[in-house]
Amino acid sequence: MREAVYKVSGGKMLRVNMDVTERKIKSVKITGDFFLYPEETLEAIEKALLGHELDSARIESTIESVLLEHEAQFIGASSADVAHVIMLAAGISS
Repeated sequence: MREAVYKVSGGKMLRVNMDVTERKIKSVKITGDFFLYPEETLEAIEKALLGHELDSARIESTIESVLLEHEAQFIGASSADVAHVIMLAAGISS
């Protein structure tokens, strides 16, 4: 299990726990003190990232697509911040 914690500019914390196989996300759990409205969208984001290649731009794009589909928005973090902490957990600088 890989883990990374990232403090977003402005003070919110993001934590990612994930497993990776052959540069693809096998499992991912995103937590922290940010807000996501509606909050059940977080599960949809995690599900959309399963099997996803470790590419920051593509991860951000996938998260944006899920947010749009669910008419959801992050408060205190962004899709780019989540993609960044996923890449940190993978040990890849983005």
